[in-house]
Amino acid sequence: MSRIAAVAARIEDIISAIIPETRTLAGAARFVRSDRPLLADAAPRSFYLDTTGDMTWTGELAQDRDGAILDETFELTLAYRGSTNQRAVRDVIRQDALRIQYELLDPANWADGQNQWRCQRRQFGAVNATRDGEGDGAQILVSMLITLTYRPF
Repeated sequence: MSRIAAVAARIEDIISAIIPETRTLAGAARFVRSDRPLLADAAPRSFYLDTTGDMTWTGELAQDRDGAILDETFELTLAYRGSTNQRAVRDVIRQDALRIQYELLDPANWADGQNQWRCQRRQFGAVNATRDGEGDGAQILVSMLITLTYRPF
């Protein structure tokens, strides 16, 4: 697997390994990776990682290309079910989003013996939510941008 593919797979592995603190309200005890973009029928706490196409190379003018680094932005989408207690759902979404960001920031999650990831920086954009429906039947899709700075080659 190329390092470029491995970085995206590592993000998915980190998220899949998280055990959310609030399990019952969100309708699922774990985050589950989806192989397709999430639609209105997505299972609770399923997630899909996509690339936004935003990739920027950075390097010093006198530096050879081996030292160049890439800023790549991914979009993470998570699915939730609505509830009559909208405040509780909001808090679960906030807690999950912050936990995902926290775990992606943890250097231990990127450590390996070969420095395979070469991930130097993780940044996060705004967390956005869209709701389709009301109450228990509502579908909520939450998206957040994740920008990684790494050496892909």
